[in-house]
Amino acid sequence: MGPGKPVICGKSYTIYEGFYGQTQSKVAIMRLRVHGANPRHVQEKIDRELNIRLSLKHKNILPLYEKIKITAEFYLIYPWMEHRDLARFLTTRREHFSLSSSSDRLISAAMHTAFLDFNEWNIIYGIASGLAYLHTHGVVHGNIKGENILLDPLLKPLISDFGLTKKEAIDATATSAGSEAPRWTSPELIDSDTPQKTKESDIYAFAMTIVEVLTGRVPLHHLMSSSQMHKAIVLDDQRPSFEPLSYNGRDFTALWELAASCWRKNPQDRANVADILKRLGLLVHNSIECNGSIPPNSRSPIATSEQGGPSDLYTDLSPNFIPTCGQASVHTIPQLSLSLQDSCTVSILPPGKPISFGNCDLFQGVHWPTGTILAMKRPRITGNTSAQAETIKRRFSREAKIWSGLNHINILTFCGIVNVGSEDYLVSPWVERGDLSKFLTARMDCDQASDIFLAFDEASMIRGIASGLAYLHAHKVIHGDLKAANVLLDNPISPLICDFGLTKNDEFDITSEGAGTARWMCPTVVSGSRRTKKTDMFSFGMTIVEILTGQCAFPLLSKFDVQLAFRQGKRPLFEPISRNGKSFATLWKLAALCWKQDPSGRPDAKEVESILASLEYTSSNKINCHQRDPDHRICTFRDPSSHIAGSIKRRRSH
Repeated sequence: MGPGKPVICGKSYTIYEGFYGQTQSKVAIMRLRVHGANPRHVQEKIDRELNIRLSLKHKNILPLYEKIKITAEFYLIYPWMEHRDLARFLTTRREHFSLSSSSDRLISAAMHTAFLDFNEWNIIYGIASGLAYLHTHGVVHGNIKGENILLDPLLKPLISDFGLTKKEAIDATATSAGSEAPRWTSPELIDSDTPQKTKESDIYAFAMTIVEVLTGRVPLHHLMSSSQMHKAIVLDDQRPSFEPLSYNGRDFTALWELAASCWRKNPQDRANVADILKRLGLLVHNSIECNGSIPPNSRSPIATSEQGGPSDLYTDLSPNFIPTCGQASVHTIPQLSLSLQDSCTVSILPPGKPISFGNCDLFQGVHWPTGTILAMKRPRITGNTSAQAETIKRRFSREAKIWSGLNHINILTFCGIVNVGSEDYLVSPWVERGDLSKFLTARMDCDQASDIFLAFDEASMIRGIASGLAYLHAHKVIHGDLKAANVLLDNPISPLICDFGLTKNDEFDITSEGAGTARWMCPTVVSGSRRTKKTDMFSFGMTIVEILTGQCAFPLLSKFDVQLAFRQGKRPLFEPISRNGKSFATLWKLAALCWKQDPSGRPDAKEVESILASLEYTSSNKINCHQRDPDHRICTFRDPSSHIAGSIKRRRSH
């Protein structure tokens, strides 16, 4: 680790770019300079606060990797955030979309996409969630504002800058409150000679941060001087004027009213964070309360009949059950039961617009008791014939029944089914990175090297998918539609197989219904044959092609021509050396084994999993990266490809 050039300089700190750890991840290194008449006392106080800071772990709190003390200075190591802070992002976004803007600033296509993807509701909820965590742990932030909210690559807000934070258990007087950020400072702090920051003053600052998010400007932007702000805020009790229709045409009346409940003059009249989270829940559309009207002791395992509809299936969505992604290895999915707690509330988050794919709509929801963001999927029946609608319902029901019995680290966790009105939703954790296909496309299109793209390990990704597929096949489950779009990326970058709409249990004699995706589909399935484990292996081979090239097989051909090529025995051409210098000869040969024309010649998923586990990289870190030029990292990969086919034969002989 070593600091590079300074990027931000403050009164008592400087922030540098740097690289950290064995992976040489890009980080921000904050150098704190200690001042004061008694520097040793100040150092001890800072050290205590930093120990508290290191203990704070929440998805909306900027993680502190490490603190290092050198003489009278502290060095704090944080992850690097390319989007920087929320205030800068909002200003640039407003300029970009404002019709009246005369700005000639050019932005990248990636930044334009980020501006379009920005969701005010998610940002406000994330900040509130992080603030609730701090207050629950007795921590007052003391300086909440857009500049102190960083945005990760997926636009998730991360509360930062705890330089003015104090733990209630520590007898520490806050720094002069009014001098730091008067636009965000509560009236009682501005008007006090000995200001003490409190949870209530944090709530006031949160309200002003809502104003930033909704308008793209600082609160009370028309006031220039501290004296003007003092008069307006303290004497005239002035607050920002409502702008219910944002500059991009969205209606934010409800969020303005939420802000107004947080900026009241009397601190005791302001909402607390629990009220705020509850209020956000009440604001959303299609709210549902799971209210225990069904007998709490009535427990029923999943039916195995195909006739049962998904409305018959419910699971325990209590706070102790809802998992986060990546926890499948430590969570045992209980039998689906009718035991629901009174406190369980699941809602669809605004704006309530679905992401459409196939015959389903996907919504973002939240489990309010825990704050867990959820994915809520429902079948789309409208626009289909009655026969098509029945087929969709049947697949939806089958997906719920099969998915609920799966529990593996590389399988997306199933949380249960909730009913909103007359519609049933399959519920799973929300995976912020999205699917592997979009990730690979973004990686191909990215002009500048990004840590997350550079850290992507193709072999590990393929190994994880193989492990999940081997688990499915071991439990007599055939996926039926394996491709990168049906693999989600957990954090860190590990695969989660999802979308079991075409999945079946191979104990049932269920033939293909013609669905699926031609570019990944075995030609025998297109011809009307049953899906089998061997057809899954064909799709797995084509998914390897996606991962290694960033594109699907034969991207320039139509779907019809792709299937014609498959039937003629044609396959994608080998590209053994990737664009970043890795050797993929082994993985290409593995893909070739999986897409053999004769299904009997294809390896089983368990065999592939074992082969991938035996592959070795040239360095102890699995990847040997030369970091001097982050845009041209050289990575080498040992190629034991000549042993793959023989290895499979030897395994089968046993």
